[in-house]
Amino acid sequence: MRLRRPLVSLLVAFAVLAALVPGASANATRAYTSALVQAINGARAANGLPPLHVDPRLATAARGQSVYLAGIGRLDHTGPDGSNVLQRLTRLGFHGHVAGEDLAAGMGPGQTVQAWMASPGHRMNLLSPQYRMLGVAVAMGSLGGMTAPFVTADFGG
Repeated sequence: MRLRRPLVSLLVAFAVLAALVPGASANATRAYTSALVQAINGARAANGLPPLHVDPRLATAARGQSVYLAGIGRLDHTGPDGSNVLQRLTRLGFHGHVAGEDLAAGMGPGQTVQAWMASPGHRMNLLSPQYRMLGVAVAMGSLGGMTAPFVTADFGG
């Protein structure tokens, strides 16, 4: 078992590096989002909470917000049409009673979750027992003149 953990870490690191390259493949993007979901659920497990299940509606909303953020080169919870996360999710057929959103740019999946856990508001989203579903996405954009991943995590319950 000990021999597998470094191999898995190496494969995840390779996938993250591939995702950070401009024009990254769909496989690299999937690897990045998968590692992000694992990191989020790992943080929840470490705090005695059940894992969040990926919901395609939330993932679609997160993808739209990440693409928008990458295009404007900054983080903003307001969508291109002035919408908030609950409005974007409702348009996609989500009818839950709570929703939240965490954003990040310029970091890999593990670093992103570490940063969110260090921020009270983001940590509250990650560890809320009200949330049962999750949608995550990453899109490449420019941040401070450098190519960077723009990450959105949408939570619903």
